[in-house]
Amino acid sequence: MKFNWIIGKDFDDNFKRYCVDLEYQLRPKITKFLMARLEHECGGDFSCFHFDVDLITNNIRISP
Repeated sequence: MKFNWIIGKDFDDNFKRYCVDLEYQLRPKITKFLMARLEHECGGDFSCFHFDVDLITNNIRISP
């Protein structure tokens, strides 16, 4: 599973740390969601999933 971060132009080390913390919060929730719905189809391998995390609009979506 990969996260593509969509952020504004201004970011610093504190913002990078925020992104890391947010990813650690999101990863288990997304994994549980995928396991409940797609575990049999993917065999537990969700490495093909890419997510766009848009911190400007506060949205998370599956990347095309």
